[in-house]
Amino acid sequence: MRKDTIKLNPSEGKVNGKFQIINFWEGDFFILYIPSLQMSSYGKDEKEAHLMMRETLQDFFESLNIKKGTDLFYKTMRELGWSRDRYFKKKLSVDLSDTTYDDIKKEFNLPDDVELSTAEMAV
Repeated sequence: MRKDTIKLNPSEGKVNGKFQIINFWEGDFFILYIPSLQMSSYGKDEKEAHLMMRETLQDFFESLNIKKGTDLFYKTMRELGWSRDRYFKKKLSVDLSDTTYDDIKKEFNLPDDVELSTAEMAV
């Protein structure tokens, strides 16, 4: 997997980012998982799962109260393994090159025959 990135805009309380998402079916539900944020969503189809993930991301970043200060944001992201760019302090990234499909299958207790795929999501 590649690097995920986030750019912070504290004055507007916004976050823009690119995230690798893992997609798979589990029973009757389509699951999306963002390993870098340890966040998942689901829906009865891919479209609903994506809508739910956008809501989940929005709620997550809103809960960090970026407009009121960035301390909680940076602390939370550091705990998830993210680091700030040396030169662009409002930019963060996390390297997922060591994360494998097998790791994700273990995390979700998925059988070996479940097919996983990767996509990118921008917010």
